[in-house]
Amino acid sequence: MDNVSSEVLSEFLVIKGIFVLRGKEPDGDSLRFIADEPKQFAGLRNAHRIVPSRDGSVQLRLEAIDAPELHYISDTIRQPLGEQARDTLLKAVGFSDVTFTDAAKVLVSDSEPDQVACAILTKAADVHGRPIAYILVGDEAEALDDGDTLVVDEDLLSSTLNFQMVESGDAYCFVYTSTPLPHRQMLRAVARQVRQESRGVYEQDTTSDFILRSQEEIGPNGQLIVPKLFRRCTDYLRDLEKGFNGTLPQWLESKPEENDKVVLFEDLVPFDDQVSVELSDLVRHVNDEIFVQTDFLNLTFVEK
Repeated sequence: MDNVSSEVLSEFLVIKGIFVLRGKEPDGDSLRFIADEPKQFAGLRNAHRIVPSRDGSVQLRLEAIDAPELHYISDTIRQPLGEQARDTLLKAVGFSDVTFTDAAKVLVSDSEPDQVACAILTKAADVHGRPIAYILVGDEAEALDDGDTLVVDEDLLSSTLNFQMVESGDAYCFVYTSTPLPHRQMLRAVARQVRQESRGVYEQDTTSDFILRSQEEIGPNGQLIVPKLFRRCTDYLRDLEKGFNGTLPQWLESKPEENDKVVLFEDLVPFDDQVSVELSDLVRHVNDEIFVQTDFLNLTFVEK
């Protein structure tokens, strides 16, 4: 990719505001954000999808990361390391003494402080109306001007909490076609180093080969797999209970909205030779065993 196109793809809008926790359910890759000037959202692609809550907050999707699930569908459907990822992110943002309403430790009742000033770097909202954002706090956030458009270079990217979550191993590097290519390359390199050192999620990760007999197998005391695949497996198991009869790849083929399109090996082959396939093409299901036939770090998911 040439320099001009890289810069265009790396331009993000600065929106300043606050993170809030009380009455919210944060996890390792999403937070509630209240913009200082909500009209700034109008500058994003798919801005019509963004619908703030009564308090003015919107749910963010943190760009380029996927943290172990803490409360998918319900408080009881979660993964190993979900709480740890959430707690690491909240500490990095600047929250401490976070308390929760019940033993599940999902809904926040109080925190110190009750809000944190921040800046987000964003280009678009996803299909669920969540601005897809890099996040900054402290001096890095204060140095930016609300409403500016800027190129996110390597230095700025490395100061985001997204980058830090990948670097610490508390979240998977997980990229989409909407993530600028230079960012994908930089974040993948960091994730590969973390994996080589067997730190964080990569110390426990079993994505390439795992057993799927029940939700318990991939639950908080079970095997850790990439959260995207965890969500697909969870939905598959729920449909098995409703009468679906078939393998995980067959189920994915029957559910176009769940059968993500992915680009393979974009870092390893020329652009003209890149291959786009569906998630079902990459998964084998033999008896109770699931095999993923490629490295998830080589995948770029196609933004919907």
